[in-house]
Amino acid sequence: MSIIYDMPAEQYHATDAVSNGMLTAMAESPFHCWSKFHNPDRPQFGPTAAMKAGTLLHTALLEPWNMGGYVVRPDDVDARTKAGKEWLASHAGREIITAEQHETVKQQIKAIHAEPTLHMLLTSGFTVAESSVFWQDAATGLQCRARPDLMTDPTRKHVTVLDVKSTADASPDGFGKSAAKFGYHRQAAHYTNGIEAQGLTVDAFVFATVTSSYPFIAVAYILDAEAAAQGFEEVAELLDLYGTCKATGNWPAYGSGLQPLSLPKWAQRSNELEIGYAPL
Repeated sequence: MSIIYDMPAEQYHATDAVSNGMLTAMAESPFHCWSKFHNPDRPQFGPTAAMKAGTLLHTALLEPWNMGGYVVRPDDVDARTKAGKEWLASHAGREIITAEQHETVKQQIKAIHAEPTLHMLLTSGFTVAESSVFWQDAATGLQCRARPDLMTDPTRKHVTVLDVKSTADASPDGFGKSAAKFGYHRQAAHYTNGIEAQGLTVDAFVFATVTSSYPFIAVAYILDAEAAAQGFEEVAELLDLYGTCKATGNWPAYGSGLQPLSLPKWAQRSNELEIGYAPL
């Protein structure tokens, strides 16, 4: 068990301990997890535009000293011209962003700091960004890992964890749907398990939610008791399933042979349904 405060992201992601991303894949099916994380012949995909935007926001908000890795491309730079090619060559090794992307992240950060709770957490003294947490799950014996966006001072033993989410819809209903779809309740549980395995107590797991486009709105969310409990239950179940799959080498998808298929409840016809056509 350990917390490493200066581990590069590339080194962290190269470890084979169970991550939240693996559990998210397991929730789709064990085959998804194997395909994405264990298949030696899996294709290597680069980060999506949304991933890049998220990394830019995290860097600008939590590690601004690393913004030197980015450069804003002037509008008049044309990669087809000699001058444009020279400009690109002079900034080789840096992530090139547009002026619009730069302005977007500035407005997102402004919105986050305008939210009192988030501003307080970001400016309330010593905090730790992008630490790497490793522990052994007590129930399964599996080695696990997590990388919280931000923790308040861990030397005080009681910490608050902040996780930054850029989203199209920051409303309670909209972000609630995102939380269910992407398993944010499991992420909170998995991270909490890891931090508390270090002898710390997580007082709150806060989602710093900010819209990805104008108007820029930031909201501080915390899971209610029911959602938090469901997160811990699902993490325990998925870790147990992961352990079984790893031990047997069997990573099933959706079953084999003929599978029964039902319509979702919203599409099922009720007795009260009236068909809107006129009789012949």
